[in-house]
Amino acid sequence: MSRSIKIRNIRRIDKSYINGEFATIQGTEIFDLINPTNRENIGEVILEDENDTRNAIAAAKEAFKTFSKTSVEERIEILKNLKKTVERREKELIETMILEFGGTRQFCTAGFQNMVGDI
Repeated sequence: MSRSIKIRNIRRIDKSYINGEFATIQGTEIFDLINPTNRENIGEVILEDENDTRNAIAAAKEAFKTFSKTSVEERIEILKNLKKTVERREKELIETMILEFGGTRQFCTAGFQNMVGDI
């Protein structure tokens, strides 16, 4: 999962959530985010390189050692907390969906509501 940082009205995603923290991506390749409705460049994503990927895989393997021992109830609680966090950013996420793939507000709102659904 990445977070965005605003620069000159353009979003720049240059971090990945690895091992419990946002880590700066070491890759150098850039992927432009283009608004499909007006072809305006609205941001850029720094793509991870092999080392970034290896670090993420190693962190996931390490986390699995303890996560695999959690109960169903603990996992449900984790998902409920994630849902609450996502719901707090509803407006921002809907606006991002509209910009990034040109969906209508109605469609993106319905998509968001479907995404958070019931746990």
